Amino acid sequence: FKDVIYVSDSLSAVNLILSVIDPYHKYSVLIAKIKYFFQRPWRLRVCHTLREGNPYADFLSKLGSHCGNELVVLESMLAAISSLLIADRVGTLFLRM
Repeated sequence: FKDVIYVSDSLSAVNLILSVIDPYHKYSVLIAKIKYFFQRPWRLRVCHTLREGNPYADFLSKLGSHCGNELVVLESMLAAISSLLIADRVGTLFLRM
């Protein structure tokens, strides 16, 4: 990859990633792991979007609301996310009601 765009529907997450890490923040280790990607040999942009503008964030936020855990780290891509990526690649449009 040469250009990477991180898109989040959480403005708080975007601000945490772009600011100096507070070592006492409960997610400081996770934030540090994310910030590690800024050291890679690629261009990385961090952007905020509304949840409806990002079907992946929309799916994950709905999944998280039913999870019951405060933090879930996914080690691999879920099949449903893979389906969304394929639909995005072929240009499928989804209407929100």
